[in-house]
Amino acid sequence: MGVTINHRLAAEKRYIKSILDRAQAFAENIKKEAQILKIAFKIRRLSETELFIDIGGCETLTFDFKTMNDWNAVEGWGYEKETLKYFEKFDTDPNESYYKEHPEFVLHWASAFCKTQYANNIAEHKFVAEIIRMVAGYCQISEIGDEGDYYYSGQLEDAAGAIEENGALINSLGKQLAENFSADNIIKGGETKIKKAKK
Repeated sequence: MGVTINHRLAAEKRYIKSILDRAQAFAENIKKEAQILKIAFKIRRLSETELFIDIGGCETLTFDFKTMNDWNAVEGWGYEKETLKYFEKFDTDPNESYYKEHPEFVLHWASAFCKTQYANNIAEHKFVAEIIRMVAGYCQISEIGDEGDYYYSGQLEDAAGAIEENGALINSLGKQLAENFSADNIIKGGETKIKKAKK
């Protein structure tokens, strides 16, 4: 529970390395700003199709591109394959004869969410959104959801307000559980530190 930014993206195999190369370079520039703000920032490039970025108190921002067949082959339930089901109608079939001859045109998909609820600084939410915006701008298919609305409005106050309101809801639920069920060991996962600017 908490404010997240989520993405579902698709790009042809031939573009993924350059997309993630650009994203990595973009993240390196943001890292310089994060250092000034004393925000922890770590970039991990595990392969040509995988990029992971840790920003402050946010969950890891993940870009992991695979074919739809690869996602569907994952055992059990998975967020990625579940959220990509709607997009199967747009997928390219790597077993089709054309795509067997031209695998570079096969679509690869990435789906993930990044919780920003427990960020220490509202800039962390902005950094996550801007990196996703940069990657999505190079993809053929993209769908982004931002529960903090910054991705759409460009207003940090929107994200701060959403994070503060969500934190109050989480605290309220925890308090009610403790009071009504004598639950004294409620685990919330963190403390909401971001507050909406007072007018």
